[in-house]
Amino acid sequence: MHLVRLVRTAVVVVACLAVQAEALAQRKEPARPTLPAGFVAEYDVKYIPDGDPAQALDIYYPEKAAEKPLPLLIWIHGGGWSGGSKTGVPYLHQLRRGYVVASIEYRFSQVAKFPAQIQDCQAAIRWLRANAKKYSIDPQRVGVGGASAGGHLSALVGTSIACKPFATSSARPTSGPSSSRPKPTRTPRTSLSGTRATPTRD
Repeated sequence: MHLVRLVRTAVVVVACLAVQAEALAQRKEPARPTLPAGFVAEYDVKYIPDGDPAQALDIYYPEKAAEKPLPLLIWIHGGGWSGGSKTGVPYLHQLRRGYVVASIEYRFSQVAKFPAQIQDCQAAIRWLRANAKKYSIDPQRVGVGGASAGGHLSALVGTSIACKPFATSSARPTSGPSSSRPKPTRTPRTSLSGTRATPTRD
């Protein structure tokens, strides 16, 4: 009798795992957004060459080069640091108002431990600033915002401007923050989490 119960339990577990695997296989990436006329996008742009597949971003910008550099809005998606997608971007309505928009993907916690996530965000911002001319970006006017885990990361971006507590990101996972921290200094900028933009100089 005990053996029969074990067999039944094993069958149920295997069936549950099969259903879960099928559901994951059928889960699709959210559809890419429809852009207003006059704007184009580049998807899955690597901000760290030869890095992790997750170290990529999407950028939305004017099809024709702007007469003057435009401010940049960066979106960091939520998902408890273990899920989510950069595809859903709530800032796209700002394109017509004269902004360039980017959405960052980052390594999840099951792949790379903290502070890998904030390191990835900082690396993406550095890449965007380095390529500002190509996308008509004003590198001195950059705002960062996000939801949930993305709001947390945007707050970390804003509050780490002056003291630089996080080591430079690499393609390899990291287990903790740098042991050597510069002396914190006062920053004149204000960090805002949630879905509002965070001015940043990183």
